[in-house]
Amino acid sequence: MDFYLGIDIGTSRVKAVLFDERFQACASAAQNTGPRLSANGHAEQDMAQLWQSVVAILRDIARYPALQSGHLRAIGLAGQGEGVWLSDAEGEPVGPGILWSDTRSRDLMSELLSRPGFDRRFFDDTGTHLQPCNTSMQLCWLKHHQPERLAAARYLFFAKDWIRFRLTGVAALDLTDASTSLLNQQSGKLSTVVLNEMGLADLQSLFPPLLAPDAQAGTLREEVAALTGLRRGQRWRYLYHSWHHLLHRYRLPRSPDGQRGDALRHPYRSGQLY
Repeated sequence: MDFYLGIDIGTSRVKAVLFDERFQACASAAQNTGPRLSANGHAEQDMAQLWQSVVAILRDIARYPALQSGHLRAIGLAGQGEGVWLSDAEGEPVGPGILWSDTRSRDLMSELLSRPGFDRRFFDDTGTHLQPCNTSMQLCWLKHHQPERLAAARYLFFAKDWIRFRLTGVAALDLTDASTSLLNQQSGKLSTVVLNEMGLADLQSLFPPLLAPDAQAGTLREEVAALTGLRRGQRWRYLYHSWHHLLHRYRLPRSPDGQRGDALRHPYRSGQLY
């Protein structure tokens, strides 16, 4: 039997749900991850703890008896956007992950917005107004206050991109997440306002290639397969937020309520996973 696996990298919990070829949920696992919050606006996550939580839930899924004799056709990832997750070339963390809810950059943001016409130029280029939670603002803060972290890093990721890198060894940024505040809305490339007016041009080497939501992401690394118990060599796809691309590509049937919607948001209509 064919199976499909969804992994959700949430802010306070990671979840995994296994579906069979009829789109029936067969197994699930979850672990709390515990963001670290402080009064000065810092919102961080221990990247090593997050990875260990992902490994733990994948081990739980791998124990499902039918999967051990079945075929894992594809894996999809969903998760939180924005934020700054820095790693070295091997995927090891460079400091804690900075969450999308972090507001430490608000003073720097106020300084940028005081420049005549900056807000309009930023909006025209990116399609959004500047916020302290934007990845670009968090990079500005790091450049001002912790430049050594940027110097030690090889890659900038969003949370689920870093997890995918650890799973496959393929470095990429989700196109949809990057378009939130980093890309020019017409060209789909890094915004010149972000790079030049925010002083981030010298950090371009940290940005891995952009990955479309329906693009193939890679295969499970041998050491990860051994660590989790999942079978190696299964080709899988990286999906943003919903399972639309996976569902249509593999022509999975609709769920019992007739929906082909977000399987990670509502994997069990009985509420067994949340």
